[in-house]
Amino acid sequence: SIAPSLKSVYEIDYQNYQVIFVDDGSVDHTLAIVTEVASQHPHIATQILTKPNGGKASALNFGLAHATGELVLCVDSDSRLAKTGLRSAVTRFEDPLVASVGGHVYIASFKNLLLRFQQLEYLLGLNFPRRTMSLFGSVCVVPGPVGLFRRRYLLEAGGYHTDRSNFAEDAELTIRLLTHGWRIHSDEDLIAYTEGPETVEALLRQRYRWVRGMHQAVQIHWRALKKVGVFRGRLIATHLLIETSFLPIFNMGMTVFFLSLFFHSGVTKIFGLYLVYTAVIDMCRVAIGIHDNKKSPSWFFLILIEKPIYSFMLQTWALLSLFDEWRQEEMSWDKLERTGQIESTRRAS
Repeated sequence: SIAPSLKSVYEIDYQNYQVIFVDDGSVDHTLAIVTEVASQHPHIATQILTKPNGGKASALNFGLAHATGELVLCVDSDSRLAKTGLRSAVTRFEDPLVASVGGHVYIASFKNLLLRFQQLEYLLGLNFPRRTMSLFGSVCVVPGPVGLFRRRYLLEAGGYHTDRSNFAEDAELTIRLLTHGWRIHSDEDLIAYTEGPETVEALLRQRYRWVRGMHQAVQIHWRALKKVGVFRGRLIATHLLIETSFLPIFNMGMTVFFLSLFFHSGVTKIFGLYLVYTAVIDMCRVAIGIHDNKKSPSWFFLILIEKPIYSFMLQTWALLSLFDEWRQEEMSWDKLERTGQIESTRRAS
């Protein structure tokens, strides 16, 4: 996936930028491929750096140390940038308090149902809330595939933490920037297409790391967050508490409660009202999502089967992941197998 990813960086609609590629101790042909792609774009200043393997945070800090621009756009090696959008995101930095602008992430390929479910989740569960929190300058996670930063603030905050016991370096950095009182927005025109796990096993491994890593980031910065203004700090802290702890427990509890009523007590009316209520809410969210992102009405049918299959599976897994985190169960970094999905990037019709 590295060739199409790097080519997309060279094709963005922007003037006067430098490209920094960090090879974090790759043992395959990554370096040779990158060198070949870079040679085809001599008009753009490019630095190809290599270092012993130290993890993603270490690689990002290494690249940051060689950057010279006022703004730094961080892109994952398995993600492909949309050509336009950067100009719009840059205008948000006219506000001197803005430290970062997060982009919107989409799944690159839809070759199976699991990937379509992930796209729906990104559309409604990740990008949609990010737009809402952006109104308050309080986006809580700048996504790894596409995040734009003011370099000076990033350095003042200490860059990316290389402690490998934290498993969500993007979330930890974002929350740390917010604790300094800076603002973080999102821009729906700044888009990256990324690879999604193609199997249930790979998806659950990814989400296990996400859930525990996010919970770790909130624990680290909880006290500092509450000091960032009476309203804004408490808004962020409450939002994160709900997202990381309350919702997984509440959602599972509601599901089990209504299923118990249905199967053991024969109470069909309340169960039916619950299903209608959740369906109406989901349909409203999909309507807004497909309108704003020019998706086809076929996504309405997908949401009907997403709830009992995909959503319930992730709810259960999130709760189990939280239990492991509370028990301080040992965990290790996991690596998603790359399949080159982004070579055939396209929007869902």
